[in-house]
Amino acid sequence: MKNLIALTLLLSSSVFAKDCTYSIAADAIELKWTAFKTPKKVGVGGTFAELGLKKEKYIGASLAEAIASIEFDIDTSSVRTKNTGRDATIVKWFFQKIDGGMSFKGSLKDYSDKAVSAKITINKMTKDIVMVAKTSEKMVSGTTTMKLGDFKLLDALASINKACYDLHEGKTWDDVDLGLNLPYTKTCK
Repeated sequence: MKNLIALTLLLSSSVFAKDCTYSIAADAIELKWTAFKTPKKVGVGGTFAELGLKKEKYIGASLAEAIASIEFDIDTSSVRTKNTGRDATIVKWFFQKIDGGMSFKGSLKDYSDKAVSAKITINKMTKDIVMVAKTSEKMVSGTTTMKLGDFKLLDALASINKACYDLHEGKTWDDVDLGLNLPYTKTCK
């Protein structure tokens, strides 16, 4: 009798078990940044039009698996701030001053309900960045603050500060807030 009950439980749990797939569309992924200027620390927000994602979709048996498969090669000349003059200035006086600056390469490595980590190469330096994660039924959002000095970008920062000295009132900050949005779908059979 015990064997019959155990067999029934095993069969019923496998019948009702769901096989789920998580999918993240590349064209829905968004990377936002906010840099700061003036002594009052006024934010200037932007994105990149070309994230250089390697696939059209990132799929996994778990959300962590789908996220960990994302690789990127950001074309920094595709910076967008809703001001084309500012975009050109940022490219000329910041990104072009970075060794290998026209491309930031990397991948997302790990995901938990509390953090998303990435390995990023900027200025020929590779580092891990951890973002605080918030997860909902359809979105993983990550936020962090990146210090430009961690990637030896202070010379590029000095260049943009000099080019925009009056506009920035002599102050361009060395921290940049990053925000990552990863909309996903979960499909179960």
